[in-house]
Amino acid sequence: MKKHVIVFCIFSVLIIGFFYQCTQNHTLTDKEIKQQDSLQKVLKNPLLDSINKQLLKNPNNDSLYRERAYVYVSVRQFDIAINDCKRAIKIDSTNTKNHLALADVYFAANKTKLSKDKLEEIVKKFPDNTEAHLKLGELYYLVKQYEKAIEYVNKALKIDPTLAKGYYIKGNVYKESGDTNKAISSFQTAIEQDPKMIDAFIDLGVIYAARNNSLAIQYYNNALKLDPKNNIALYDKAFFYQQIGMADSAVALYHHILNLYPHSPHVLYNLGAIEFAMRKNKDKAIEYFTKAIQQKPDYAEAYYARAIVKKEQNKKQEAITDLKECLKYKVNFEPAIAELNQLEGK
Repeated sequence: MKKHVIVFCIFSVLIIGFFYQCTQNHTLTDKEIKQQDSLQKVLKNPLLDSINKQLLKNPNNDSLYRERAYVYVSVRQFDIAINDCKRAIKIDSTNTKNHLALADVYFAANKTKLSKDKLEEIVKKFPDNTEAHLKLGELYYLVKQYEKAIEYVNKALKIDPTLAKGYYIKGNVYKESGDTNKAISSFQTAIEQDPKMIDAFIDLGVIYAARNNSLAIQYYNNALKLDPKNNIALYDKAFFYQQIGMADSAVALYHHILNLYPHSPHVLYNLGAIEFAMRKNKDKAIEYFTKAIQQKPDYAEAYYARAIVKKEQNKKQEAITDLKECLKYKVNFEPAIAELNQLEGK
């Protein structure tokens, strides 16, 4: 349901690749005002409208351009957002927030190398800026350059040893590189610095769940104390119950999730798996797999699972139909290919 990753605070995107002036006065031209009005009519964003009105009164406010850039990012108007960040820098090149905003927008626009270059520029010009060091650490983590990630995070922690986010990034680096003991230590330190860091509790739960250690429940519960409706913690906790054979607890929690989040095809799939593999209730299993498919019509694994159940019910043609549907959405799914060949006598 979720891979535990970290990204810059304003977005989650796929990785594709890898100051020059102090405060100036600036007035909006008629062309710029018309462009703002035109975009506002198209986007119909109340926050954008509010910022534009403020800019008419105060066109030299760099924070307004920076704020508007983030609004443009939220509606995927990246080029305009980049221009706003550059304008903010032009107005006040000493404000690190303006430079960091430009790095954020480059990253959101998948201009990853420009983001990296901008962040490296910031740490050179503002060497005590911990946020830039952490963002570089995140970026290098995401492209799996773990030594560089740790290097930049450690630089931030040397400046401020209380940065929970720094320890959290290190925890993810260690987890991804297979050193779960160091990951546990880093996540625990992150929680010591910020007892409300839900993601650190969840990641600790994930690590202990992978070890079949019941401490996982404790960490999931700690996350749920902070946010009782956190769908990630709820799902991971339910899946751990399923993983260790506590079918009734898993089913009860999965149904709780469905009450909170009715559109949850993976939850329905897991309920089907429990009914089939643990409770031996084939009809109920088919019911859940069918509901999962209804919510997610391209759910290849659900078609495959339903086919296996139908095969056991001696419904050969229905199983073949499901296997073909599965392969329509996941062409090279070997288990489905093998089952289909067997049923068709190939």
